[in-house]
Amino acid sequence: MSSSDFEFFIYLCQAGSISQAARELDITPAAASKRLSSIEKAVGCQLLSRSTRSMSLTHNGRIYLDYARKVTTTIEDMNKLLRQQSDEAEGLIRINAPFGFGRRYVSRFVADFIEENPKVECQLHLSDHPLNLIANSFVSGDT
Repeated sequence: MSSSDFEFFIYLCQAGSISQAARELDITPAAASKRLSSIEKAVGCQLLSRSTRSMSLTHNGRIYLDYARKVTTTIEDMNKLLRQQSDEAEGLIRINAPFGFGRRYVSRFVADFIEENPKVECQLHLSDHPLNLIANSFVSGDT
């Protein structure tokens, strides 16, 4: 059983019918029905009672739906927490420095930093001429 099976079943129940879910997922009703049958086979019981015009949750289907919601919510919470807990730096850093100082000291630091932090993009601007920091996007213009 995969989390995508849980997500599919939840979506199917929200759509209210196999054909509606199939239209919204851009798959054929036969493919949606086959996926539902595969899920039911994996759990060993019928989850939905279906006719040509309607579908309803069986007792086991209600249990499955409840747990599917809990599992998908738990997975989402875990992923969110892991993203927040990540120690890995990422994003954009813009550095402006005088040409000589930048070449001698800053460029080595930047090279080492980027090697240790591959998700960081670094833009190093070296110049001996005064730089308009706002116009060159080193600071926000609305501060």
